[in-house]
Amino acid sequence: MRRERKSFLVVGLGRFGGALAASLTRAGHEVVGADLDMDIIDALKGDVLEVLRLDGTNIHALAEVGVPEFDACVVASGEDLGQSLTIVMNLRELGAKRIVAKAATAQHAVILEMLGVARRDVVFPERDMGERMAHVLGSPLIADFVSLAADLSLVEVDAPPAMVGSNLIDLDLRRRHGVTVVGIRRGSEFIGSPRAEEVIAAGDRLVLIGAADYIARFLQR
Repeated sequence: MRRERKSFLVVGLGRFGGALAASLTRAGHEVVGADLDMDIIDALKGDVLEVLRLDGTNIHALAEVGVPEFDACVVASGEDLGQSLTIVMNLRELGAKRIVAKAATAQHAVILEMLGVARRDVVFPERDMGERMAHVLGSPLIADFVSLAADLSLVEVDAPPAMVGSNLIDLDLRRRHGVTVVGIRRGSEFIGSPRAEEVIAAGDRLVLIGAADYIARFLQR
């Protein structure tokens, strides 16, 4: 199934914003990046569909890019609190459909929420990457980890040897362990929403979703 193509405006193209803009572009989405630093702009040309020299704190300049036309606007300049909040307020006033904002501190996050940014759209790149790496480095089974909510995680794990040769029906992981297999990575192939009859093969990686404590218990087994 083809992924829906979306449009994004990314304001602030530092390490986080630049990487995000380039990744969204590689995924096939339409991305416009904005920053004031010409060196950053020049470095991202070719990696992002369109890169503009633009001051997001200037509402008139921001209005010229057509804010309401984007599926989401990302405020990736989180280090300067005043700058970040001004850009968020400008985007709201210009009718942004959805605003995702980088927060540098917990206080910053609270203020962003007070300005109308949904809690799920407030991101802490450094904290989240630290949590992710702690899980990956802390368990020999975990290949990747994403926290989806306070008590819901998505992990990619090496299939335990005891599961090889069994199908998902017989394993019955949801009932026995409280986790659900939502995908299987088999070499270069990815099997999304695998059939209940799918047999686990040696070398498979399972993408599991479930409450964090259930996933931890499953890995301990």
